[in-house]
Amino acid sequence: MYLVHAELRRTDNAPLPSDAVRLILDSRGPDEGVEHVVVHAGTEDGGPLVGLFVVASGVEEAERVATRVCLRALDDQPELAGFALTGCAVRLVPGFFDLQFRQEPGGQDMPGPS
Repeated sequence: MYLVHAELRRTDNAPLPSDAVRLILDSRGPDEGVEHVVVHAGTEDGGPLVGLFVVASGVEEAERVATRVCLRALDDQPELAGFALTGCAVRLVPGFFDLQFRQEPGGQDMPGPS
């Protein structure tokens, strides 16, 4: 499962609907793997940040699914008409990878040959 962050930008002064999570979940397809959605009121530029938890075979697939679901929600849900998608990506967690590199010989994040 991947946590994909979707950044939204307001195109007008519309407030984020209180049922934004439901609106986005209602926009997912039955086989798209979106399990859970969370919404945070604002990012640095003032737009909402949406977290989509996506079951996928890899990061790129998870990002594609999250992008597709968000765009569908923005297009199909009239309550979200005042928003645009500005980015959709899995965020790297540097501390996690730094720890892996320190624990594995040679800086590998996968075991070397036996």
